[in-house]
Amino acid sequence: MDMSALKQYAPSWIRQELWDILVDKELWDILVDKVWSTDEWKAKSKAGKKNRATLVNGSVSKHTCSSVNCAQHRLSLEKKLTREPTIVEVFKETHCKKIISEDGTISYGEFIHPKAAMTLVNLKRKLI
Repeated sequence: MDMSALKQYAPSWIRQELWDILVDKELWDILVDKVWSTDEWKAKSKAGKKNRATLVNGSVSKHTCSSVNCAQHRLSLEKKLTREPTIVEVFKETHCKKIISEDGTISYGEFIHPKAAMTLVNLKRKLI
């Protein structure tokens, strides 16, 4: 795939007028030419795409962490709770759907995958 075609476009998630103000066009061209066009980057991109589409126990693997690592989630949770969170709380934070009530209170709904529920059961057994 020829990545140079990206040079003329802003990402779809940012409005064109903001893109024009915030982004240095020269830097964008460097990213396209010297990073995203390399064979190494293309291989990483292909591997990531494959991993995101990999079936685990019959469904695509999912997480609720986005690009934030678990350590950052733990720190964020610690600030919210004003105490150190338990490993179970961190696990639920990263493996359950969040339910936000009208008053802004967050509770946890179902697990994102049945395997996550089983992992928590096994984790709790080991903690006892």
